[in-house]
Amino acid sequence: MNSVQTHTIRFTFGNNRLYISMDVLRTIGDPDFIQVFISRDRMTLFIRGCDKKEVPCFAVPPRVYEDPEYKCILRKVAFAEAISLAQKWDRKGNYRLYGVPVSQKVIGFAFAKAERIDNGFYS
Repeated sequence: MNSVQTHTIRFTFGNNRLYISMDVLRTIGDPDFIQVFISRDRMTLFIRGCDKKEVPCFAVPPRVYEDPEYKCILRKVAFAEAISLAQKWDRKGNYRLYGVPVSQKVIGFAFAKAERIDNGFYS
């Protein structure tokens, strides 16, 4: 597996969560906050690290960097519903996306390359 494939995010729509891997956080600079953007054509999701609170943003709990068992999880029902509807994904399904750095502190994830993963698999 090459390093590009370690930058992963995972949507689990059954519980409205977006899981962000530690490799993503490390690549965008171990930020205190992150921003999530969707391209206008709805083909790409971007995650950007930021050092201070910017609108809109999500705080990254410090525990994420200290406890290897703790995960960076965003849970927003409206966001999950919007993503599953826009991508025509199963509202109960789980999907993994691999990202690539696109600029300093930004990783892009192509929706077209998403993998459907079964309900019992969480990596």
